[in-house]
Amino acid sequence: YQDGPMATAKWNETSGLCVDTSGNIFTSEWNKPVVRKITADFLNVSTLAGNTTIGDVNGQGTNAILSPADNISIDANGTIYYADQNNGKVKKIDKLGNVTTFIPASANFSPYTAQIAKSGNLYVLGQDQSISKYNAAGVLQWKIKSHNVSGSVDGDSSIVVFNQITFGNATIDDTEQYLYFSTYNVFGAPGTPSQIKKINLSTLITTTIAGVENVAGSTDGPAATATFKLITGMAIDKQGGIYISDGHNDKIRYLKAGIVSTIVGAAGSGDVDGDLSVAKIDYPDGLVLDKNGNL
Repeated sequence: YQDGPMATAKWNETSGLCVDTSGNIFTSEWNKPVVRKITADFLNVSTLAGNTTIGDVNGQGTNAILSPADNISIDANGTIYYADQNNGKVKKIDKLGNVTTFIPASANFSPYTAQIAKSGNLYVLGQDQSISKYNAAGVLQWKIKSHNVSGSVDGDSSIVVFNQITFGNATIDDTEQYLYFSTYNVFGAPGTPSQIKKINLSTLITTTIAGVENVAGSTDGPAATATFKLITGMAIDKQGGIYISDGHNDKIRYLKAGIVSTIVGAAGSGDVDGDLSVAKIDYPDGLVLDKNGNL
């Protein structure tokens, strides 16, 4: 863990990513809970909030203490929403690093993901297999909860069943019509098979759009038969395509028009820069697109 020039900066276990309108990149870290800023020119790294210890203290900059977060998101004003999982809260962090509580702790509330929409609505995925909508004032609008601890049943909120919702993993389209998230099967099926689902935010109907419930793999092609191994991140582009971190396959995949393809990692696992045909990565997690479409 080291701030300063980008060439010498160090990270421990980066999990979440978001980008502001100026192109500054913000990261969250799991083992040493902080939010850090990479300047848009990629020259400098600094700590915005948190001090690497684990706890629950609001405040400014390194006076604040956070718990680990898999996910962060950012609004048009540069306010970061932090899924403070162990503390069972959603925190807000402004441009100056001031940390405040946006959604307080309550029974059985442990947020995996806090995804802000352009409208100011906040969508929260919870450890209790739930998805909730809060308005810009932090008032709960609705909550959908799985009707079983395992399985995959699409439909409206009265019947829907999710397998385990994946940590820190949701994306919303520009029109706020759909929320996309992933699930994985932790009960019996080997290899952490994953599926991608979407919720129509008007009708609250959930639909599976890619992946096979009990089959893990790395098969590209039609979305209904494509396979994944623990999806860990997603980002939607302006054309409606979805980039997917396929964690246990060490790949980044792409879903558009019902077809899944591999973007990065076809050459195997590792750490190799260069052309996409030879590039290698190891366990991709958070994904974000900047305003220019760079991933």
